[in-house]
Amino acid sequence: MSLDKIKRFPAYKNIIAMGDVAKPFIMDILREGDRWMGWFTLLHELTPDMNPVADHERDDPEAMVRAWLKLAEIKGW
Repeated sequence: MSLDKIKRFPAYKNIIAMGDVAKPFIMDILREGDRWMGWFTLLHELTPDMNPVADHERDDPEAMVRAWLKLAEIKGW
């Protein structure tokens, strides 16, 4: 399923509407091992001014998780 289709789901929109409150929950999901790419898309939408993932890590889900979790630790999510 494409990310464009996922973004149209009501649940996806509801998570976006939660704003900052959603970030700790998404981090917990990543810590638990879920590597669905939609979580990263949500994080980008929730934090449009932040992108902790280096260009060379974009195709490495584990590196992406490490980068986001490091940012979450710094930000207190």
